[in-house]
Amino acid sequence: MPKKKTAATKAAIAKKPQPKKFSVRDTFGVDVPKDIMALGYDTPSQYVPKVNPLYVFRADILMKFLMWFLKPEGDAFYLYGPTGSGKTTFVEQVFARLNIPLFGDTCHERYEVVELFGHRSLKEDGSMEYVYGQLVLAATLGFPILFNEMDTIPPGVDTAINEVVTGKPFVLTEAGGKLITPKPGFRFIATGNTNMAGDTTGLYIGTLRKNTALQDRFRAIELGYPDRKVEEDILKKVAPALPDRERKVMIDVVTEVRQQFIGLPGNESVANPIEVPFSTRALIRWARVACVNNELVEVFENLGGSSKKTINALGAQNILLESLESSLLWRATSETKVAVRGILQRITGA
Repeated sequence: MPKKKTAATKAAIAKKPQPKKFSVRDTFGVDVPKDIMALGYDTPSQYVPKVNPLYVFRADILMKFLMWFLKPEGDAFYLYGPTGSGKTTFVEQVFARLNIPLFGDTCHERYEVVELFGHRSLKEDGSMEYVYGQLVLAATLGFPILFNEMDTIPPGVDTAINEVVTGKPFVLTEAGGKLITPKPGFRFIATGNTNMAGDTTGLYIGTLRKNTALQDRFRAIELGYPDRKVEEDILKKVAPALPDRERKVMIDVVTEVRQQFIGLPGNESVANPIEVPFSTRALIRWARVACVNNELVEVFENLGGSSKKTINALGAQNILLESLESSLLWRATSETKVAVRGILQRITGA
């Protein structure tokens, strides 16, 4: 006969997060049928990313990702695209909304297998123990892992994870040959700036062409910069004090700059290429800095100063230009600075 559950056992079960279905429409704020559901947990627990209430989801990307997450069919998942397009944030915010723990690691050119699987460590009593890496923890607990900047890892790591990314059992040789069988909730997700075929722009130093055998184990989506409407919605959320006219100017500038950015598909042969990516991250920074500068102007005006003197005190005649300089243009070449300033001046009519 099965043992009766004690009060303590029942309490422990009650505290443990329980599976829950979420309406994709209500949970993620996207325009999809209300009866489409996603599975997660009723309460957040350790390793669940923090919710960013200002994040705006794109329905097409979200649905493709959720469909894979529900039925991976032995595939890992790869998100690639230009810097600052929101690849990592997208994954984190999906699992934050669903209360699903997410393990993760950021790769680099000298990344080693032990960082992923684990290593032997000396205990205080002089004995040795094997300390699990992020991948093994995710596999044994049955949760997803996010492998950032995967297109930078050396070839030896590619080979080591060929079978692991698909959820197959693997052996930890250094742990005495222990067999690790990933639990059902384990998923392998990776991000990168390239499509694993190498960098043709010269912008992403350190990225490498990936082993074809590894590429063949992934389902992938290109995550470019959001369209105009989405970025307008983002700015309304992150910088609500920004006047409508300034918001429109910012979106117009970003749109035109990206048409000349060499890092986007189709721009390889533009006449006057721009090497600095105007990412969504940079756009948000520009809007927030402009709002702060506007607030400082109001503060000084309330103290009796004139608008002109206040702006001069901030170091620029034009708040939008000053904010753009400190948010993006500081890392541009002199030619690009001149070009982007010209785009802003033409759009504002200044």
